[in-house]
Amino acid sequence: MVERSLSLPDTDIDGAGAYDAHQNKIQSLATPTLVGDAANKTYVDTAVTNAAFSAPTGIVATGSSETRDLADRWAQQYNVKDYGAVDTGLVDATTAIQEALDACNTAGGGTVYFPKGRYLVSEGDTANTALLVYDDTRIVCDHDAWIITATPDITIFKNADSGSFAEPGGWTGGNSNIEMDHVNVDSSGVTSGWEGGGAPKHGVFFFTNVSGLSIHHCKIIKASKDAIYMRHNDNFDIS
Repeated sequence: MVERSLSLPDTDIDGAGAYDAHQNKIQSLATPTLVGDAANKTYVDTAVTNAAFSAPTGIVATGSSETRDLADRWAQQYNVKDYGAVDTGLVDATTAIQEALDACNTAGGGTVYFPKGRYLVSEGDTANTALLVYDDTRIVCDHDAWIITATPDITIFKNADSGSFAEPGGWTGGNSNIEMDHVNVDSSGVTSGWEGGGAPKHGVFFFTNVSGLSIHHCKIIKASKDAIYMRHNDNFDIS
């Protein structure tokens, strides 16, 4: 039978050494109350959870003074992987990414983030479009993150409210404050479609009637018509 009780090593003839917990197992420890009491697993697990996630025992960022829990920090940006997007490029991530965009919109805007990986998209709920972008939304990709598609004749990112035009009033509706930052799109997997070229027909980015549009440091692979389609936008910046 394997010995599991506390015992002194055979070499400790004077009893001055430490006890040996055989196979590292001590059962039936009470909840610690005094300094120096042994801690059981339940106590340690609870302490770790509280320290990581619950105010006021959260964490203080380097150089700051306020304690905040990690859940609050994570909510500052909408990571597409938190909504189920798979980064292998083999599983369609359209629905998961749109859920991240929708959550950002519901919260009143923010940053939607793509970590390193490849994210496959196809036509979403809107015809000829994969993903809809709303007001006050910033989309950011890691330098090694790519949105890829093998679906012909779709736009990858389109603003949700294109507005409308009528005489004599002109344009109404539209979106505001949309930023695309280091967004990388690869549609080289498309082999059929517009004029046989296979690239998106209506622009990889399709923005109409947006006030405050910024597109910076984006990479687009294979766009045989309009890599970026823009119409009636004002206060825009592209670099």
